[in-house]
Amino acid sequence: APGSRVVIEKPFGEDRTSARELTALLHSLCLERDVFRADHFLHHQSVQDLLALRFANPFFEPMWNCEHLERVEITWEETAGVAGRAGYYDRVGALRDMVQSHLLQLLALVAMDAPATFDEHGLRDAKVAALRRVRSFTADEVATQTARGRYTSGRVQDQPRNGYLDEPGVDPARGTETHACLQVMVVDHRWAGVPFVLRTGKALGRARRRISLHFRASAGLPSATPAVLTVDMAPDRVWLQLNGAGPPGLPALSSLRLEATRPAQPLPASARLLRDVLAGDPTFAVRDDETEQCWRIVDSVLAGWRTGAPPLQDYAAGSAGPAPPIG
Repeated sequence: APGSRVVIEKPFGEDRTSARELTALLHSLCLERDVFRADHFLHHQSVQDLLALRFANPFFEPMWNCEHLERVEITWEETAGVAGRAGYYDRVGALRDMVQSHLLQLLALVAMDAPATFDEHGLRDAKVAALRRVRSFTADEVATQTARGRYTSGRVQDQPRNGYLDEPGVDPARGTETHACLQVMVVDHRWAGVPFVLRTGKALGRARRRISLHFRASAGLPSATPAVLTVDMAPDRVWLQLNGAGPPGLPALSSLRLEATRPAQPLPASARLLRDVLAGDPTFAVRDDETEQCWRIVDSVLAGWRTGAPPLQDYAAGSAGPAPPIG
């Protein structure tokens, strides 16, 4: 009916083929702009601050490239396990649950070129163009540039935590991962040689929910610690790690941290998402072509994992997680 909207929570399908089939079904019933593939990450104040920092301040965008940036890290690691959600989680795992839906969306916001407009067309066109430039993984790259793990029993913040396989509803034969790490490459002139490290996991020793852009070391003062721009999603804050003159003066250096923390927002991310749905504004909803590109990338990883490489690593609950990729 006119004015109706369809809101779908992730994951949208279980692979690229099923996502296409689901999209075809939806398009037989309604227009694409009335489909809201919900991703509350895109409604975090700090995530939208990232766009404003980059495009509303003239000194960041000229440095937003491989000449100045060494790597980008996008991390969502939690101390919580899967208690109460094992029936769902065991069918999807960390890669489908977090990387396909959330972290690749954040990658697109970082990697995209400046949108022609910041509306439902321009922003999403820029994101999908960036996702199309993400290279699919070969079997060899899956073995060397990804890692996966599953938590065993341990202590998280001094509280005992059962291992994943001890949770009701978990089928050990599935080999479901609770931690995933990928080194993703964007194939274009802006990002040549810059790895995007996507990392997510459950039952870890500390929570980290952030996007960090690591700048290259300064040629003028080789002893300088490379600068880091970090956007933290929980709590909403931004900080820039810089170098200043040390107490004796140059060439001695000391670390400076410029930080801004947002006051509590009147609407949480999920409420902002609902507001957009009610207003019929799909700017921060995930479009069909974005979803398909995210599945293309994730499917290439899953294909490699089905061969057994890299092996699923056990990590103790409360630890830092499995070893990173070897590549």
